[in-house]
Amino acid sequence: MPDEFQFSSSIFCNSLLQFYDSKLTDWGILMETQKGSKRRESREKTLLALFQYYLGKNDVETTYRYMDETDGSDAFFHQLFEGIIAHQAEIDKVIKENAEKWSPERFGNVEIHVIRIAVYEMRYQKETPAKVVLNEAIEIVKKYSDEKSAKFVNSILQKIVNSISGVVE
Repeated sequence: MPDEFQFSSSIFCNSLLQFYDSKLTDWGILMETQKGSKRRESREKTLLALFQYYLGKNDVETTYRYMDETDGSDAFFHQLFEGIIAHQAEIDKVIKENAEKWSPERFGNVEIHVIRIAVYEMRYQKETPAKVVLNEAIEIVKKYSDEKSAKFVNSILQKIVNSISGVVE
């Protein structure tokens, strides 16, 4: 890959991440306002990491450095992030099967990554009830996108919940 392309890709990704980071303000405020929601924080961190990984075309270690997560202190974040990368083909297949007339490539960046996080949790980490995963996904989409996107994500995830056998309601 030419250095100029890698540099401009990095600038684009950093600009996009700054936009979404600005919605978070900073992790300190997030943690203060949602003390009981460590998993929500991990899900949001996973969303930002997925942007860095897929849009910035970074490897896992570079993404961890960007997220200041090289020490592995947030185990849930690491499980989500690495699991989604490892199972992306299967996750996207589930999404495609349940998104009538939509392919994952047509989804917005926030929507596709939040749906991937939710599908991964429901399919591979079954300890969290599907209703909780669904609600968390909707709230994160509302925060980083808008109400219309939240309704879209809700409809896709409802179909996925109904299609995945063994999901804890």
